[in-house]
Order: sequence, then structure tokens, then C-alpha cells
Amino acid sequence: MSISIQSYLSLGILATDCAQGVPSGDESFYRKLIREGRLLGLTVFVFTPTLIDWEQATTRGFTCLPECGGFIEINFPLPGLVYDRCFNRDAAGYRLYKYTVSRLRNTPGLRFLGAGVKGKWEVYQLLKEDEQISSILPQTIRYRNLTQLLRPLDRGKILFFKPDGGSQGKGAVRILKDKKGFYYLTGKNTENKSFSHWFHTETDFSSFVRTFAGRKPYLIQPDLNLTASEGIPFDIRSLMQKNEHGHWELTGMAVRTGEPGSPTSNLHGGGKAREVLPFLTAHFGKYKARQLAKDVAGYSWRIAAVLEKKRGRMAELGIDFGISPDSRIWLLEVNSKPGRSAFRQLGNPKIFRKAVANPVRYAACLARHSRGQQQVPLPPCSITTVPLDQPEWDNRHLV
Repeated sequence: MSISIQSYLSLGILATDCAQGVPSGDESFYRKLIREGRLLGLTVFVFTPTLIDWEQATTRGFTCLPECGGFIEINFPLPGLVYDRCFNRDAAGYRLYKYTVSRLRNTPGLRFLGAGVKGKWEVYQLLKEDEQISSILPQTIRYRNLTQLLRPLDRGKILFFKPDGGSQGKGAVRILKDKKGFYYLTGKNTENKSFSHWFHTETDFSSFVRTFAGRKPYLIQPDLNLTASEGIPFDIRSLMQKNEHGHWELTGMAVRTGEPGSPTSNLHGGGKAREVLPFLTAHFGKYKARQLAKDVAGYSWRIAAVLEKKRGRMAELGIDFGISPDSRIWLLEVNSKPGRSAFRQLGNPKIFRKAVANPVRYAACLARHSRGQQQVPLPPCSITTVPLDQPEWDNRHLV
């Protein structure tokens, strides 16, 4: 099975299966990708693992035509390029997804826009070897038994307990033990609903953790107290993307604030997006705010370059940073399937459109080079920081 020359001009968005109709996800996002592809001469459609006919090298897919208005279902040859936006809700879905990705990657003439990262632990292992990035990594260990939680809690430590996989803050918990010996947990469940629990005994606490974590891999970190002066948790989302020339660019940055008392600031958990410089200026002062923004930008470039060097060609990364009250920057998470909610909330149409369009523009770049059998050159991997007065960085990125 191989891909025809015509298929090089098609981009398939690999999405999550649903019972009927357009695959699960952001339909508005799909529409924008399809429209951008039309402008660039690319056929863009949405498909899922269960829609593929491997014997015929085809797939049923959904696209939008100007004359139709809504989505229509068409039979397509397998695309030459795949943009992976598939999120799995259960073990069976994940197994099917892994099988599908493996077969697609082994299909001659088909390529993914970029490699992904398997989880937070893999990202930690890849980045801790870099001297500059390691300085902003929180101490992280893999959860294997309850003793790893109980001992530091007995010493008065506050811990952050989060799943190795997943996103949107689901399953992340802050844990402490008070002076009376009671255990207090606050966080988000797997449905992204806030919860808090008190446990008066170690037995009850341990039983809850066993049930809550189940068989899912979890990580343990110290709680970093990443809150603004009002006790509101916040982080900075930095969006790094390949552009129409095949090179990394910093599309934008946005502050995301969470609900008071929440251990996370993800927008899906009730948070809000805010502009970077005004927010940081209000909490750290004008000079420090610009320096922090500059440093976050520099780390973003370096993280993208280092991960690409270690994992292979990538297309986009959502990079989340925290800043502690003493102005120290921490790397919280790197997501190879980032959302755009923060940029949509802030209402900057130029940056939001770029955030949506860049994957298709990069796909068009790869399609051109594939037809010519050329390789898109990789950017240098020695970037350390990006000064604010350079063309790669200006206040337009400070969404």
C-alpha cells in the first residue's frame, strides 16, 4: 500500500471517533483548517481510526465545501499528510489509536506533520539533560507506591500529584497533611470537575489514592505555589509552531488563570485568559514583567529546538510555564497537541488566525517539498534566548 502523487496535496486531520456525524473535537477548528487548506491548494478533511479501509488505502472523511455550508462525508484516498488531533478517552480507544498511527507511519508516501511526545515523564527525561532547561524543571519522580507520598507529607511537604498522560488539568491533585495529621486533597477529577477531600486517617487517605490513581501512571512533584497575590493560580501558555517556511516561530503567549484554590489554571477547568504584560506588570512590576516575558520566550525556543533534536521533526508545541512569587520560572508541561482556547478568548484575531492556520501552512510547505523530493531544513538547536527587540519577538506576541 502506498500513497499516490495526488495525495501529497491532501491533509487528513486524525480525530477522535464518535457515535455519529463529524468526529469529536472542535468543529469550528476543523472548519478553519479546511478553509485555510482551500486557500493554499490543499484538500483538508477529518477522519478517524474506525473510518479507514486499509485494503483499499482509503478512508471516509468529512470536509466542507463552499456550496454546501455544512460538513459532508466523502470517500478519500489516504492523505499524504496527517495532522494528529486524536484524543483517547479509554484504553480500547488508545489501543486502536496506537495501531492506526503505527500503520499510517509505515505507509509509504505518508508522513505526519510532526512527532509527538508520549507523556510528561518522557518530556522530563528528554529535557533534564539540557543544562539551561534543567534549571527550570521541578523535581519529578514516578509514583510507584504510597510511601513516596506518605514520607514527604509526614515531613510537612506539600505535593502535586498528576497523571503522566492527559491534559487540561484532569486528575491533578494538591496534597498536604496538617498539624493534626489530617490529609487534605484538592484538585480536578477525570471529568475536570473540582473536588476537595479531608481524610482523618492514613488508611482512608491511602485507599482513596489507590482508587483515584488506579492503574494510570502518575508523577509526584513539590507544590510550587504558582499563584498571584490574590491566591489565584496562573500559568503562561507559549505556542511554538512551524510556519509556512518550515521553521519554528513563537506564535503567541497568554496568561491563564484558574479558580481560587485550584491547583491548576487550565481554561477547561473554569480558568480565564489574560494578556501577558499587563498581568505580569501588575504582579511583578514593569521591568521584571518584561524580563520574565523575555525569558519565557527564550525558553520556549530552546525547548522546541531540544525536543525536535531528540524526538524528530515536530509541528507545534504548547508549552506551559509557572512563575513563583520570587519570580522564578518553572516549566510545567509540554503538549504536542496544543489547544488555542487562550488566544481565542483574548480576541486578538491576527494571532488566533495564525495559531489555527500555521499547521496547514506548514503542511503546504511539506507538500511542496515532498513533490520536489526536497527536505525542509531544520532550525538551529542552539537558541538560548530571544531579545525583545529582535524580529522574532515583539509585543504582538504578548497576548
